[in-house]
Amino acid sequence: MPRAFLGWAAFVAVGSWAGIAAAEARVFAPWLPLAAGAIAALAVGSSTRGSGSTAEHRVHGRTEAAVAALAIAACLTLLPPVDTTLSSQDASIHRLAGRTLAREGGLAVADPLLAALGPADRRGLFEQGTTGLLDVSRSRFPGGLVVPSDRSSEVVPSFAHLLAVWIATADGVFGERAIGWLGPVFVATAWWAIGLLAARAGGIAAAAAAIALLATWLPQHWFGRFLMPEVLAEALVWCGAAAIATATPGAGGVSAAVGGLCLGVACFARFEQLTIFLPSLLLARAVLPSDRRVLPRAAWPWFGLAAAHAAAHLAIVPTDYGKRMAAVATGAVARTWNLLGGSPRPVAASASALALVAVLAMLGLRRARGGLATRVAAGAAGAIAFGVIVAGTPPEGLPAVSWLSWYVPWPAWLAAALGTLPLAMPSGTILALLFEAADQVVSPRMTPEQVWGSRRLVTVVLPLVALAAARSLSGRGRSLSAWRPRVAAGLVALAVALGAIGLRPVVFRRPQHGSAAFAREVDAALPADAAVLVAGPLDWLHLAPLLWRGGARDVIVARERPGFVEAAARRLADDARRGRPLFFLSGAMVEPGEAVDAGSLEGILPPTWTIEPGRRFVFATRLLERTSDRAPEALVPRSAEITIHRLAPPTGG
Repeated sequence: MPRAFLGWAAFVAVGSWAGIAAAEARVFAPWLPLAAGAIAALAVGSSTRGSGSTAEHRVHGRTEAAVAALAIAACLTLLPPVDTTLSSQDASIHRLAGRTLAREGGLAVADPLLAALGPADRRGLFEQGTTGLLDVSRSRFPGGLVVPSDRSSEVVPSFAHLLAVWIATADGVFGERAIGWLGPVFVATAWWAIGLLAARAGGIAAAAAAIALLATWLPQHWFGRFLMPEVLAEALVWCGAAAIATATPGAGGVSAAVGGLCLGVACFARFEQLTIFLPSLLLARAVLPSDRRVLPRAAWPWFGLAAAHAAAHLAIVPTDYGKRMAAVATGAVARTWNLLGGSPRPVAASASALALVAVLAMLGLRRARGGLATRVAAGAAGAIAFGVIVAGTPPEGLPAVSWLSWYVPWPAWLAAALGTLPLAMPSGTILALLFEAADQVVSPRMTPEQVWGSRRLVTVVLPLVALAAARSLSGRGRSLSAWRPRVAAGLVALAVALGAIGLRPVVFRRPQHGSAAFAREVDAALPADAAVLVAGPLDWLHLAPLLWRGGARDVIVARERPGFVEAAARRLADDARRGRPLFFLSGAMVEPGEAVDAGSLEGILPPTWTIEPGRRFVFATRLLERTSDRAPEALVPRSAEITIHRLAPPTGG
């Protein structure tokens, strides 16, 4: 049994769980996940000491160390990390949420501006988010910081929150620069786990193949550097799969327990692990023979506890995501109600009849064959759950199929096809992950913009392809010709070479470098108690929430929406009466030669106010190009141009 790996997996899972619980209770401290994880790792190490023979320990230890070394060496290609402080869509908000959690101790942050605004001004200043669960949420800043209700005076990150826990830990314990190292650490963890799974089928050669393939696929490489929750979820999911695969009776269920906990805690990292993986487990139960378990017995309690907590988290920390999931569920209930009759009596009669038919069918199946009733019930429940999910977010075509063809070279597909031969039923965990992967490919629920959209493939899909390709190198226990592993090795080597060519635009380069320092420079130029209006063209630069993070500033982003002009004018006038210094930030992120649309205060300020242009900031950087019909192939120059204007009301006004 790989004891060091199990200890590290326990460290990540328990540290994550303790951190998210502390954040919910608003008592988070950056040292807490590290301490909880360390205690768990020591407990796992103590409980597995002496299990198995000495010879087995030596074999497992050598394999474990070799695969870990391969994973760490491959992760050197992920350096330097990408600075996601500015202009990084959701990644900027995750970073901000984590740094705020480190300072505030909780995920929800009090915003004095909200306490001072009435309902009309809230509607004017902020975009509407998701309706449902008693109230409407509003977007405090573009990109994922929301006000969960019209009565709330707190701002909450709308995304899955586990990544913020580890960003807060890195920032609070090791400093801001350590945040960028989280991506390589999570990816190294995932590759270690995937390598151990591959080694079980084909030894160190298969482990090296799986890791090398993943390291040369652009989505995996990019999001190993550009920190997003997909790589944290990947680490937890594959730690869970690898721990369960190594579970043996001699370990006293420790491996299975660690695996179940990792799979459950992954639900906090990506909500798909809650909404998609659970139905996938049901479908796996339907497909597997009755005498085989989907998960080991010792895995279920830990998986169930963590998954239940992840579901409760959506209510504990109300966000847009919870409301969207609730909307899908209530929509399914409404459609079912209408199908069953649309009024209480017909619905009760129809539901009773269906329940009776289901009970009689299950009794008949139980008499016909042991375990068949359970499999049929699980399959029906899983299929219904997937139907509800797809009906709530129907797919448009199969864009992820194109994405896979762009990023995974054709030799890897041939090797993966060889790796599936001879056909055999996989373990319950892998089977469930296959169902999840199919959902991610059929309905990625993601903008087609690249490389952004391809992150949906990172957590489960790409690792499964790599494992299948690596399995083709093994001839052990398989009735295959001797030349097959040699052909497979050639295909894998060619796939790695082609993948490496695709990494030329980004490998060892420094895209988006220095944006944190630039943000600090702008922040330092504004008083701590200022009221700041940010021009619309700067909205997705994510500078506005960084300026707000201090807690004392009133920061508003200009928006083209009904009521904004009136609400902003009232707020600026109120700030002026209270003696707050007033500023307007104009500018944009532009390409070379592109004119800056500075934004306008026309209609917002009364005509007697004055505007005094002040300091100008320019930040030149390079971003990965955005594409929609092919993989990105170049870094493109961009510059952020920002001018700070001082606003002044009329003298004596």
